[in-house]
Amino acid sequence: AMALHDEAPFSSVSGNDAEKGVVAVDESGAAVLSSQTSPAPVHSETIWVWSMPTQPQVSGKYSMLSRTENGQPVWRQLDGPGRLYLSNQSIWWVTVHEECVGKTGGVIGGINFFNGVSPQNWKEWERWDNGKNMYIKDSTVAFSADEEIGHQWEANKEKWQKDRGTTMSEKLELHAPDGFAELLGQYEILADRSHNSNPVWRQSNGPGWLYGDCFGHWHISDNESKLERGIPAIRSTDMVAPFLWPHEVTEWSRDGGGCGCSDDPSLAPKEWKRDQDITFTVVTNSS
Repeated sequence: AMALHDEAPFSSVSGNDAEKGVVAVDESGAAVLSSQTSPAPVHSETIWVWSMPTQPQVSGKYSMLSRTENGQPVWRQLDGPGRLYLSNQSIWWVTVHEECVGKTGGVIGGINFFNGVSPQNWKEWERWDNGKNMYIKDSTVAFSADEEIGHQWEANKEKWQKDRGTTMSEKLELHAPDGFAELLGQYEILADRSHNSNPVWRQSNGPGWLYGDCFGHWHISDNESKLERGIPAIRSTDMVAPFLWPHEVTEWSRDGGGCGCSDDPSLAPKEWKRDQDITFTVVTNSS
């Protein structure tokens, strides 16, 4: 499903040409960028997104799909939850949920109307900051259709993950109050498994899974199917997965969930309750 749409109302070129593409030209030959011209953007089949280290889950390579939303193509991250699309308010967004594509919102957004500028040529982005509970402008967020830049970003992210992995604990133990009996106990790292650019732990003697979600929370679920989509039993209160390992998290929440853009009533937003009695500790070989 990575092919170009033959009838799509936009042009597709190689990354280098796309970086140089002129949006529109007026009678004097000068480049123009205005809502009146409504130029057709010059799009690339492949775009790389960089939002490290805050959003590793959506940083990486995206390929154009054979579909459009609001008159522009949609790109899908190859190794992660990201979808890049034009919203119904004419703003470029990266979302982690399929049901948000074509609507408006996400974890990274353009600061203004796209005005005929393709994502790789857009310079001003904002990202969701969970601690501040708002979008903040972030000059380190970048998009590119240049293969050399994209491959460098991929290598940089891989090195970041490898370096970070050296500080990881292979065995953790969940402590939690009544109501979570089946999830309590030891969790062991799955050596060949990652999810949303984070490692995955599996409960040693029970149904539990410990993993990073598509926003950057740590999640504890009782079923593997919930890794892709589903409400966990417990999650870290903040989006700290790129910075803190589970045993370093100081605040966990329970009994909440949901996403505002889903039509599924089982995924309706529900407020999370903080619970100071939920903690992870490191299990040493001697313990």
